[in-house]
Amino acid sequence: MSTHLALIGAAGFISMSTFRVTDPLLPALAEEFGVSVGRVAMTVTAYTLGYGVLQLVYGPLGDRVGKLRVMAVALALTALFTAACAWVGGILSLTILRFLAGMAAGAMVPLSIAHIGDTVEYGTRQATIGRFLAATTMGAVVGGSLAGMFAEFFGWRFVFIVLGVAGLAVAIRIGRIAARTPRPPRAAATAVRITHLGLIKQRATRIVWGAVFVEGWLVLGAVPYVGAYLRQTFALDYLTIGLVLGSFGLGGASYSFVVRWLVATLGERRMVMAGGATVCVSYGLMTIAGSWPLFIPALFVIGLGFFTMHSTLQIRATELAPQARGTALSGFSFFLFLGQSVGVSIIGYIVDGPGYAYAFGAASIGVAVLAGWLYRALPTRK
Repeated sequence: MSTHLALIGAAGFISMSTFRVTDPLLPALAEEFGVSVGRVAMTVTAYTLGYGVLQLVYGPLGDRVGKLRVMAVALALTALFTAACAWVGGILSLTILRFLAGMAAGAMVPLSIAHIGDTVEYGTRQATIGRFLAATTMGAVVGGSLAGMFAEFFGWRFVFIVLGVAGLAVAIRIGRIAARTPRPPRAAATAVRITHLGLIKQRATRIVWGAVFVEGWLVLGAVPYVGAYLRQTFALDYLTIGLVLGSFGLGGASYSFVVRWLVATLGERRMVMAGGATVCVSYGLMTIAGSWPLFIPALFVIGLGFFTMHSTLQIRATELAPQARGTALSGFSFFLFLGQSVGVSIIGYIVDGPGYAYAFGAASIGVAVLAGWLYRALPTRK
């Protein structure tokens, strides 16, 4: 793998680590600031909302001035806002900083995948994207595990400093490569005229962006509450919670090892069905699990199934506008994290009301419906 591809993998790793870092910390934050878990979960919502706010700007900007340039600046800002979280004095200031960090981090994944789309041919693109997704999901493993470890032994604040320093180091390396990379030619300005509103007029765009919105709502909207459920139901320590949540990332990372076989054996549409079925069954298992170790394989399978579904939508998104992939992928990412923001908020009401089992059960049924619809809606591609 070339140096710049390795670095964008590192950028994805850092952005996902900062994304998932608060998941195992929800009970600790609720205790420290004296609020409910549902209220603390607004820090997750703030990050995802911030992530989505500038999505529609990053794509066209990357198409115009260069994707690596935008990523370098955005990652540096992500690192600074994340490090600042270590000194917050209340839930409001933490929520604001998480929102700002999410706004900056929103450039990483869509521009990285757009860059892969620009430089890797379609036949091998899904495997390359799979390796990139493995890096981002390992970020989720490390972010959650580090957060749990620091919360248990050193206090939750230190993990934000560690992630901030790491992010700044990677941003500097990407910036050096971007400085040596020629700007896109002026002819590329025609790509900027391809707008998100223009793209959404295409049926294929509506299918892909609509599906990823629902996917973010149902799958990623429920995962942040697993840690709080484990704490409340099984009284686990924060280190154990972080390690259990890390199995979601390990499941996602394992996708990179089987993606070639899945594509060759199942094809893209059946991959969507297989991924949806495994997520559905695993969320269903969590509604009736009487022992916390069962959450380890359940979350692992959810991670594997999610990325089996998600990568198919992602590679389809790279072909929505080949001449303006940054614009197409930024719209894709915008709807993914908008869906997660909506999901975290709505599922929070379910958690604070009927309870966790109803939240996981709703996610299970919803994913099954989504997978069945996608199997019919996605056109076959040779």
